[in-house]
Amino acid sequence: MEQGILTVTEASGYIRSLFERDALLSNLWVSGEISNYKRHSSGHSYFTLKDQGAQLSCVLFRSYGERLGFPLADGMKVVAKGAVTVYEKSGQYQLYVRDVVEAGIGRLYQRYEQLKKDLEARGCFAQEHKKALPLFPKTIGIVTSETGAVIQDIQQVARRRNPYVRLVLYPAAVQGAQAAEQIVRGIRYFDSRRDVEAVIVGRGGGSLEDLWPFNEETVAMAIHHASKPIVSAVGHETDFTIADFVADFRAPTPSAAAEVLVYPWGDFQRRMGEYRYRLDQAAARKLTMEHNRLGMLESGLERHNPRKVLEQRLQRSMDMEIRLEAAVRRAFEMKAQRLALLREQLEGMSPMRRMGNGFAFLTDGSGRRIQGTGQIRTGQEVRAHLQDGWLKMRVEEVNRNLPERGDKDA
Repeated sequence: MEQGILTVTEASGYIRSLFERDALLSNLWVSGEISNYKRHSSGHSYFTLKDQGAQLSCVLFRSYGERLGFPLADGMKVVAKGAVTVYEKSGQYQLYVRDVVEAGIGRLYQRYEQLKKDLEARGCFAQEHKKALPLFPKTIGIVTSETGAVIQDIQQVARRRNPYVRLVLYPAAVQGAQAAEQIVRGIRYFDSRRDVEAVIVGRGGGSLEDLWPFNEETVAMAIHHASKPIVSAVGHETDFTIADFVADFRAPTPSAAAEVLVYPWGDFQRRMGEYRYRLDQAAARKLTMEHNRLGMLESGLERHNPRKVLEQRLQRSMDMEIRLEAAVRRAFEMKAQRLALLREQLEGMSPMRRMGNGFAFLTDGSGRRIQGTGQIRTGQEVRAHLQDGWLKMRVEEVNRNLPERGDKDA
């Protein structure tokens, strides 16, 4: 490709990118009259929007067309919302439509989109501002019409799920010029009551004009500033209002709002029964564990009981005393036996025993024992000691035994 020269495909792609980057063309509201309306077998619709000065080709895909609350036809005055882009094969720009409203309602949609944009920028839709719904509310406030089907649906669901939950109605108009003011008063009334734990704000389905009170800024700010959790239940599942974005929880229908807030009594009883069973089981296990632990502590305490320890030591002392007495007795017996033996040996060597056999020993006048003839003189008085007494004698002759011949002194 030469520099600066584009192919038809490249040029068409570039032009399309310019359209898609344009903020206004990406989210455009266009009013006009429908002409050349055709609905394809695939469900997609093709038509032209025109006025006195121009016309614009439009495509409405099936997924968006099914959301419309009315059929399109030639000659209808409408306001279409969508994005303008280029269809490259034909080289034509066209509006890919995402929503269509009747011409008289177009201004309301513009107000709706502008308020939605403003409140979102102010943080009114932020998730961090959403309050949690109570799990088991006893009293629920309801702001709706007292004659419509909404209150009957909510009451029916509440009675079926839990007849013990109290519902308090604040009658309010839900469409018309006075509706927004009455809805705000109802929200503030329940917000001031201590017994009310959550509030349902809702009505049945309807057109954009019918639902418009729930798109008013005063209602949105009353919901945003409420201290009680607010559940919006406006219209059908496909209807979205400003109140739905600001509320803490958006229910697709009033019946669904009651399903969310009113906890089922039967489930509550079953759950309480399960909790009670689990609690009993846990308590039984805990009791068994503590009983076993107490038994172990008692056993340890018994082992370390001072009285038990003293008894054990006293028993050991008595055992040692018995063993000591036995040992002393055995030692005494052994000593006695040895003493008797020594006594026998001593008695065998005793002079007194020999004296019983006719022997005697001599002492001089001073009582010294005479062991030989060298200690005695002739005429000396001596005493002869016998077994049963002593004799006083005088030595008349001293004879010394002479060594035999051949004997030599050592």
